[in-house]
Amino acid sequence: MKKSGSTNPTERLQILESKTWLTVPDIKKVADCGEHTARKILKAIIEEIEAEGYLVPTTVQVPTDRVIRRLNINLDFLRLQTKSVPQSLQAEGTLVESPRKDSTPLYHILKS
Repeated sequence: MKKSGSTNPTERLQILESKTWLTVPDIKKVADCGEHTARKILKAIIEEIEAEGYLVPTTVQVPTDRVIRRLNINLDFLRLQTKSVPQSLQAEGTLVESPRKDSTPLYHILKS
């Protein structure tokens, strides 16, 4: 089964900031991965917690902070991605997305 589409930064941030525990569907959205990979992430986090000597109350969800650490998510950068472009910049020129395809969105302001 194919992934339905990537999750935007706003939705990722909303999931990470609003939930204390994440399930497989949440991990799929945050990590932008499939079901199998999300289950592997969940299982790895549960094993880490148990290796530290703690008991995991359930095997279907894990603490959000553990997912953030495991996936090395920079919440400050994610918050910056979700901010809108200031009105003053929109008035000066046209906002065009850069043709570069990497994890960091680059934007250029073109003067009219």
